[in-house]
Amino acid sequence: MGGRRCKCEEAEGDDATFYMSYGDMVTLLLVFFVYLTAISTLDEVKYIVASESIQNVMEVDPPTEGLYEKLQAEKAAMKDVTEKIEEFVFENQMETQVTLTRKESYLKMEVGDSILFDSGSAELKNKAYTMLGMILKELTDVNTDIVIEGHTDNVPINTEIYPTNWELSSARAASVAAFFQSNGIRGDRITCIGKGEFTPIKTNKTTWGREKNRRIVIEFKIPDIFKKPKDLDSELNLQKSTYEPKFEK
Repeated sequence: MGGRRCKCEEAEGDDATFYMSYGDMVTLLLVFFVYLTAISTLDEVKYIVASESIQNVMEVDPPTEGLYEKLQAEKAAMKDVTEKIEEFVFENQMETQVTLTRKESYLKMEVGDSILFDSGSAELKNKAYTMLGMILKELTDVNTDIVIEGHTDNVPINTEIYPTNWELSSARAASVAAFFQSNGIRGDRITCIGKGEFTPIKTNKTTWGREKNRRIVIEFKIPDIFKKPKDLDSELNLQKSTYEPKFEK
């Protein structure tokens, strides 16, 4: 009898050990899957911090290195471009047909349609090639995005090629865009927009006003990538101070 009791106690002890090991294994699996779930959600700021840490360990310059200095050079080049265009406009007596607006990283040029196109046409004139070619030459030292807008007056047009002013304004903007692209400006740096008659700058009730409204607007913008490097520590602190967890009620 004593021998049997001992055997049963040993069996009970083996079962307890098995259940303890099984419980540990299930717990570890649970922790493992929780970990997988956690790392599947990417935190952008933490990702940047981790990337910069890896770059520092591998002695690789961070991607923002020198961009602020590059921005200053781009602004100086944009200023030179503006001065060259102003000189061209003055020499060719286009002051009443060309308007320039410049900021540090931005140049807006408004050109009367009569310089670039014949009435009702989207084909560039010889005078247009001269002006756009001059601009293109000066842009060689500027890393710029270009936005081109076509505008018309409110006089209806109804031709086989251009049923409305939408088509005419879009075609004119596209003609200028095509000129820049065919002469070396990357297509992904150019945006062209047709705005028809719906963004006038003067009244359409007078001949003079309608003439001013028929225009091409060309905007040269230094890309946002050329900016002063961010302070990651401040960015992290800002996120911590402004983050408010939301709980479902």
